[in-house]
Amino acid sequence: MSKKKPVVVTIKKTRHKTQPYTFVVDDGRGPDLTVRERYTRSNGAKRGALRALNADNNYNSVWMNAKLVRMYFMLDGRRIDFVNSRGHELKK
Repeated sequence: MSKKKPVVVTIKKTRHKTQPYTFVVDDGRGPDLTVRERYTRSNGAKRGALRALNADNNYNSVWMNAKLVRMYFMLDGRRIDFVNSRGHELKK
């Protein structure tokens, strides 16, 4: 059985002053999902991406480095990874 590729959500910071954050979803299948909405905080953009993917309630809590971390999943079982515009993983 092949391992499923994760869905990558890129949270970008734009030059807008009051609402600088947007997100792009790359599910590895078709064209990327871009949303016209802007968010005040990066955490708000993360929640907006989860709502757009209908995955806001699909998570597992895992202990990593003595810290409880939520890992989100799609309905088909693929993991959702959050990265910033430079490709670095966001804090959990």
